[in-house]
Amino acid sequence: MFYNFGIVPGRRIVECVPNIWINPQPHPARTMTVHDIFYMVDGYWSVSLEQENIRIRPGDIALLPAAIAHGGYESCRANTRTIFIHFSLEKTDHRVKGSGGGKNRAKYLTVSSLCHDNGSVFGLFRHLAKTFQSQAPGRELRCRALLDLLLAELADICRGEPAREDAAVGKLLEYMADRPEKFFTIAELSREAKMSGRSLTRRFRAETGKTVHQYQMDYKLDRVANLLRTRSFAGLKNLAVNFGFCDEFHLSSSFKRKFGVSPGRFGKTT
Repeated sequence: MFYNFGIVPGRRIVECVPNIWINPQPHPARTMTVHDIFYMVDGYWSVSLEQENIRIRPGDIALLPAAIAHGGYESCRANTRTIFIHFSLEKTDHRVKGSGGGKNRAKYLTVSSLCHDNGSVFGLFRHLAKTFQSQAPGRELRCRALLDLLLAELADICRGEPAREDAAVGKLLEYMADRPEKFFTIAELSREAKMSGRSLTRRFRAETGKTVHQYQMDYKLDRVANLLRTRSFAGLKNLAVNFGFCDEFHLSSSFKRKFGVSPGRFGKTT
């Protein structure tokens, strides 16, 4: 699903906060009068949006448009964390076929029901949530400007992000995302996908641009970084266990190679 958001002044933000679901439960079934867009920090949601089933994993941004029914088709993982924004439906907002945009880019920002962070979006979600909850002068004006910028960034991502083509590899990515506490070997993934190790290695790299090990390491470290940014963690030792590292020293050294700073310093400076 693609959705066109009209570029209009005064779009209203109703709510914007970090959220945590302590116990596993399905996403609420509902038809909202406002748009719901959220960033998946950790855990996952499985949501049916009309005829489309979408699996929302860490680093994904999901759009549940106003006036369109949606609901969960299975329970989330315990301690699933999101940052969500509820904002007003405007007369010019509407669903579109294909990728939307076209000649109307000057009037609309086109966003798909699901896209993945390119590295800049998470900061906008955090900034918007912090601003919305503040009592700073010009709060509403700042929130509207940040929402416009967020929608523009998402529209750019949706125009440039190719759809996944290899369904077997796509299922493996979901399989790994559901089990973040484990590093998988090629042999284990080959058995799961029922294909040879050579074929899996070739197809995995063609689909993701990375080796199996590189993909898992980057995915896990990005999730750790998101949790450090939101302070949503209970010590480095627990993070190491939750994401399959041998111990906190293995996590710390891997994190420093990727981000250039230790986890402790990263959490204090972001």
